[in-house]
Amino acid sequence: MPRKTDSNEPADWVFFAEADLAAVQALAEREISFHVCSAKLAEALEKVLKAELIRLG
Repeated sequence: MPRKTDSNEPADWVFFAEADLAAVQALAEREISFHVCSAKLAEALEKVLKAELIRLG
């Protein structure tokens, strides 16, 4: 069953960022394009920043 998430919960955004970082690791292991990896890293950073903004209020 999928995990229930709340867009106003910082921990959920960090959870999504962890999934993106795991994807980057898998892509890097398979030597996938730099542009694909950098786009996934940008998505992870965006989610971490969103979590921090929510946490700060």
